Amino acid sequence: DKVVFPAQQVREGFEAFIGRPLQQAVIRPQGLYLRSLLRQGADKQAVRSSVRKKLGLPEDSRIIMCAGYADHRKGFDLFVHACVKVMQQVPDTYALWVGHLDQAFVDQSLEPAIAEGLRDRFLFTGFVDHPQEYYLAADVYALTSREDLFPSVVMEALDALTPVVAFKGCGGFENLLERDCGLLVPAEDHLAFAQALIELLQNPQRARALAATGQNIVETELNFRHYLFDLLELAGEPLPRVTAIVPNYRYARYLPERLKTVASQTLPLYELIVLDDCSPDDSVEVARQFLRQCEIPWRLEVNATHSGNVFELWRKGLELSRGEYVWIAEADDLARPEFLDRIVRRMQETGAVLGVYDNLQNNESDQRPGESYKHYVNEENQVELDQSFVLNGFRFLENYLAIKNAILNVSSAVFRRDALKEAMDRIGDDLYKYKHKVAGDWRIYLELFTMNGKVVYENESLNSHRVHAMTRTNHLSLPASTQSSVLHPG
Repeated sequence: DKVVFPAQQVREGFEAFIGRPLQQAVIRPQGLYLRSLLRQGADKQAVRSSVRKKLGLPEDSRIIMCAGYADHRKGFDLFVHACVKVMQQVPDTYALWVGHLDQAFVDQSLEPAIAEGLRDRFLFTGFVDHPQEYYLAADVYALTSREDLFPSVVMEALDALTPVVAFKGCGGFENLLERDCGLLVPAEDHLAFAQALIELLQNPQRARALAATGQNIVETELNFRHYLFDLLELAGEPLPRVTAIVPNYRYARYLPERLKTVASQTLPLYELIVLDDCSPDDSVEVARQFLRQCEIPWRLEVNATHSGNVFELWRKGLELSRGEYVWIAEADDLARPEFLDRIVRRMQETGAVLGVYDNLQNNESDQRPGESYKHYVNEENQVELDQSFVLNGFRFLENYLAIKNAILNVSSAVFRRDALKEAMDRIGDDLYKYKHKVAGDWRIYLELFTMNGKVVYENESLNSHRVHAMTRTNHLSLPASTQSSVLHPG
């Protein structure tokens, strides 16, 4: 049904080989699937020193690395010629090859190194399951392949902040390196290749700049989970793309459990965005510790100063998100694993712009003051919330938002991203004027439902809302006779 190519050059080469164009061709690089050591908190300099010690190299030595099966296609002979030239001009340079070897071809290719008395500068690890430390230790990655479609090694090197040198016209990686994250030289010109290596070894500032650009591209565009989402869509079995946005301020004590319940959803998340509003506690470090072990594509954005307005965080999260659906999962709340799966699939079935659950209540000590908010909403609204339903937005507004706000906790809701963004854009900066979050939430819901989209309500309490001593919704666990006067004084 579809033929997936990693780059346009690869598609064109294949079409030339078979002698006809492919109408079902799709361009999509596979993305990085090895877990990034840097994203897990590794220190590049520390790993660099550790690998040199393991290999028996001087602390200040330079390493030119390549990984793969050392044979003619991978250009091992070109690797040797180029590295010999570099070693003759740049002292303390070593060549490292990670992977299996075509031993006969390797022995033959090493003759120029032997002739120059440099054989001991070529190091071989053999095959390794986890090569990430070598990418971190290398000063430059030398992709000497005569042909390589879109090798993962390029992404792995850039992810480790190691720049890449490669030959032009040899594969789909060329477009990536042309985006200022590596150097390209004429095909099979090992002298030009050597000069490019020397340029980066002698100019570490430029090498770092190229690698940083590449790392950003890999991080934002080349994720293997997103590739799998694309393949499922091409195969006719798409997964809904949900972005979880976790706005946080001073909730370090709750963040680990909150992030765990977000990451443990049975519906795989497309991405996770954590936004911190310059918390004075150790929230940022707590978030980092969790995210370093998280397999979901993630971003951690920290405000330089405290904005004091959660809706600025919402808007920032929307701008960063790429999912079709958005879950604003507040940092002190919790959710059951099936929370997303059930509500998002109901939204897909009905075309709803918002799906919402009833809520459990937790207090600051993880005790449960209430099993539901239904008693509060049912007290004055025309239609009770004892049954699940799908309702027109205007009717939901009339029945559940005109007197009280039935959506008492945003964590219990999932939005269509485009609908939420449009509602917030229509309100504009007026949204930032609301001093109390519950009023701002309410205004967004009103704006959303005047656009007349459908609402899905599920009467189960799969979301747990944390009630704090000073929370605006704390009154909802009071006896029914006192609730209305607390929310609507006078």
